[in-house]
Amino acid sequence: MTEPSPPPASRYRLQDLLGQGGAGQVRAAWDTWLDRPVAIKTVPRQSGMDGWREARLTARLRHPAFVAVHEAWDEGEQVHIVMERVHGQTLKQWLADHGAAPVADACDWMQQLAQALAEAHAQGLVHGDLKPSNLMLEEPATDSPTPPDASRTSARTRLRVLDLGIARRIDPLATQSQAAPGPYAGTLAYMAPEQLRGEAPTPASDLYSLGLVLLQCLLGHLGEDGPPSLAQAWRRLQGDWPDWALRDAQDRDRAQQWPAGLPPLLSALLAADPARRPAGMAEVAQTLAQVMSQPAADPRPGVATAPPARPPGPAPTRRWVWAAALGGLLVLTAGGALWWLRGQGAAPTAAQQLADLQQAEAWINEFDDADALDRAVSALARLTAQAPQSAPAAALRSLALSLRHWQRTGTDPADDLRQAGQWADKALALDNQLARAHLAKALLLNQQKRGDEALAQFDQARLLDPQDVLVVAWTATQLNSMGRFDQAQALLEPALAAHPLAAPLLDEWGTLKFRRGDYAGAEAAYRQSLAARPTDSVAAFSLSGMLMMQQRLDDAQSVLQQALRVRPHYKLYQNLGSVLALRERWPESAEATRQALARWPRSYPNADAQANLAEALMHLPGQEAEARTAWSLALDSARKQTADHPDNPGWAMRRGIYAARAGQGAEALEASMRAVTLAPGDPEALYYAALSQSLVGTPAAARQLLGQALAKGFPAEMAAQEPTLKPLLPAPKPAPQAAARPARS
Repeated sequence: MTEPSPPPASRYRLQDLLGQGGAGQVRAAWDTWLDRPVAIKTVPRQSGMDGWREARLTARLRHPAFVAVHEAWDEGEQVHIVMERVHGQTLKQWLADHGAAPVADACDWMQQLAQALAEAHAQGLVHGDLKPSNLMLEEPATDSPTPPDASRTSARTRLRVLDLGIARRIDPLATQSQAAPGPYAGTLAYMAPEQLRGEAPTPASDLYSLGLVLLQCLLGHLGEDGPPSLAQAWRRLQGDWPDWALRDAQDRDRAQQWPAGLPPLLSALLAADPARRPAGMAEVAQTLAQVMSQPAADPRPGVATAPPARPPGPAPTRRWVWAAALGGLLVLTAGGALWWLRGQGAAPTAAQQLADLQQAEAWINEFDDADALDRAVSALARLTAQAPQSAPAAALRSLALSLRHWQRTGTDPADDLRQAGQWADKALALDNQLARAHLAKALLLNQQKRGDEALAQFDQARLLDPQDVLVVAWTATQLNSMGRFDQAQALLEPALAAHPLAAPLLDEWGTLKFRRGDYAGAEAAYRQSLAARPTDSVAAFSLSGMLMMQQRLDDAQSVLQQALRVRPHYKLYQNLGSVLALRERWPESAEATRQALARWPRSYPNADAQANLAEALMHLPGQEAEARTAWSLALDSARKQTADHPDNPGWAMRRGIYAARAGQGAEALEASMRAVTLAPGDPEALYYAALSQSLVGTPAAARQLLGQALAKGFPAEMAAQEPTLKPLLPAPKPAPQAAARPARS
């Protein structure tokens, strides 16, 4: 009999106090159930949502630099978070004891930090408060193996990121819904210039803070003795490193001995303008690896050269960063944050407009969420009214409207498409060198089924910004939909090498692999996408559908249940109904499908959901009339879609199946063979054509088409689930028999 787990509070034996601050305290403890040391962070109830938020954010991150979260629970007026116990000392303590760190150690620690933050940024999180007191140098166990060289982790110490209490989603809507800290939270000494001006932290802000921590490791200070001051912050606002950092001859001598690549990296990280900073943490980690392979400069007089005052940084790759003019009064808040006071009723500043654009873009990136698209459209309507000459705002407004039309979630899809065209044209008229303006036009043309014209605009967008993930992803979507798989692969491979955790790219890579019959490759891509962005219902829907095809029903149902805990999306309920149908759990299947239809967008075709409901109802006594109604609704929806999209093999395939189920034999044969003509090598089109043929009573044609589908990789296990197809499957080959041994003489 299994021993019951004790209540959370009684499971842990509290020990020493490890730290205490305004947000709570951290104590060492012993887990009496698993016999291991842990740390328990206790947060007062009034900020309990922050405690739960920190636990959830930390638990999402897989990089070993982040402290693992084991458990969290409410008790009375407090929230408790049980975490991995990390032994060592903070980087702040180390620098206080040792002063400047050796260059190799400083670069190695910051490379570890950059690699960890690259994962956090890819998952939509920005730290916002990087500083030495939030970083731990962990002494490795003497019997622990050395990590692989690819990670570049120091053999002597491992850097850990301790505190994600201030971390926030890059998506501001999700941040607000999780009661995240306000946009001005942070630590004055390590805040980027844009944070000092009152802007919300972004990945670029983390880059700047990492640069400050790296500088402090190399010099032992941040430019002056004593606590952070307004004067120090003012210098950061006024110029790049090293204008304000090298305070004496000793600092200059030390800087002269750094490897050649280090001063340019510091200058890029500590650029006052975010556009001049590196493109991301992955680039920083790669540069630090190169720096560590370089020899130090020769310190002999006459040989060493001081770093240039403002060496050029990497070419700007960020999308829209507008310079904010300095003005107003600096105010130091009680929490140590610095902002600019803005006048009452003043027009939005460039910084505010940038924040609004970033928020709208985050909502657009969640395009499978109808509420997010509605908020994006509303926010961009306000922004384009406030800044009518902003090409980025016009382009984003067009994108949001096109995506809402594509999802059919607005009240008037036709009007959405019309407005999308107007705003795309305006964006191009304002700035025809803006990649996003061409992306907006391309997406509009895509919605209008003008594929070749859309590709021309996609190509123009990629020419202007080859690193734009959305541009590459939507171009691949267009190519995949047109069956140009080789071109899609050639486009996605280098993009994924540069952005391996970008969910939009991974989703399209999974689609490409699936359409080519590489189910293992597709599964890997979709799972990686979900790891990078757990709210990605597109990946969850696609992955669960593919797992169902392989009869991996437990895996499919697990993917769906996990995704539904994050977002109760109608397509996820649709696939849940399908999984339950394959399990022959017909009442539950019907209920899951009804949940899908209850959430279904008003103007979006619901043929598949109606077909799922009809299938379930066919197996329930007394539901025959409702089942016939559902088949009729499914066929009507498919007919409308094939009329609107006559060259789409998917809708032709659906119309064939639904017509066969509804007893419309002639229509079923015509539509199913139309799908095969449009996609002759597609295993799904061949399989469903075979099913249509078998349902209308032409088994010979069905057997031939089924054989072609199986040859293209369609799972025989799924075909065996269809009663009309099972007899048509080829007989399994007999197992080879061992050769008879010759008799001994």
